[in-house]
Amino acid sequence: LIVSDLDEIPSAAAVRRAARSAQDGKVRMLQLSLRSFYLNFCNFSMPRWEWGPMVLSGRAFRDPKTYQKMRKGDWSVKEVLTSVPSPHLLRPLKPDRIVRNAGWHFTFMGGMEMILRKLASFAHAEYSTGRFADANHVRHVIENGGDLFGLGDRYYAVPAERCLPPFILRHPEKFAALIYPTP
Repeated sequence: LIVSDLDEIPSAAAVRRAARSAQDGKVRMLQLSLRSFYLNFCNFSMPRWEWGPMVLSGRAFRDPKTYQKMRKGDWSVKEVLTSVPSPHLLRPLKPDRIVRNAGWHFTFMGGMEMILRKLASFAHAEYSTGRFADANHVRHVIENGGDLFGLGDRYYAVPAERCLPPFILRHPEKFAALIYPTP
């Protein structure tokens, strides 16, 4: 079982590694490379997404002991153990093992209109209005390699051939608008 957001893309090799090792009933977390705005716009302040997809066996998903390893999150162990198991409860789990270099987390993709749309519907309401949701602010952040929320992250464009999934490299014409030009 893989619990992931749609913008988290695990590599096929990482899924195979995690699936083989998750047969022991333990929880695996896939560590992803963090990208924002463009497919090759890499976050060098936090290059690895530490809250990536969780991989576990169906047996572990149904076992209440799995949920006793909660890290800080929205769910207490009591709430989890008294509810019907559901995939969204896995996010606060502390993984038994991290699978490194496991794929890509592509967030705030699709150009200005899509970025503003995501901000307007973002779960963190404190970022959905004011300067954060202003097109001029977003444009300035992207042009200067900053982050939308003023947290100090730095982004740099990396040549596509050094950092993108094989499918994208085989079909660059389909993704040209999502690749930031590099020298």
